[in-house]
Amino acid sequence: MKKKILLILMIILVLSGCSGTPKFETGTPIYDIIVTYKEYQYMSLTGLTAYKIDGDHIIVYEGPGIKIGKLVVFSPDRICKENKGFSLKIIGDISCLLNKSLNQVEEEYGKHDVAVASGPFVPGYITEDGYLVGFSLDINDIVGLVRKIDLLTGETVETVSAN
Repeated sequence: MKKKILLILMIILVLSGCSGTPKFETGTPIYDIIVTYKEYQYMSLTGLTAYKIDGDHIIVYEGPGIKIGKLVVFSPDRICKENKGFSLKIIGDISCLLNKSLNQVEEEYGKHDVAVASGPFVPGYITEDGYLVGFSLDINDIVGLVRKIDLLTGETVETVSAN
């Protein structure tokens, strides 16, 4: 009987040890993810971080309380495998955003999903094929610069400006 109880206790200890690794779920503290998955991180913008794990690209956006607020997972071939909180968009020609007010852009595409800058306000959208389309506003809240960043590589693939 004592052996059975000891065996059950050992199984519980082993299983509880497996659950200690933080998961990519909304509400998980960002710090826990950064510490645990630092070697998998390949891109970090203010509030938006990308990780590559087992071929998948996990994009995390910080929410209230320094916890994961939104996340999306893309396969290597740009298929969205999981989406929690983002309103993924289709934005073909990014120059179509130029010379529009923030209100005009949000009337057409909805409220922006992210704001990725530590200085000036840079709102943006995540596209359904794994890009971040971010734009800068001038002093009149008119879009003057648009940048498209590949979330699977971290590289800027296109930049257009009103000038």
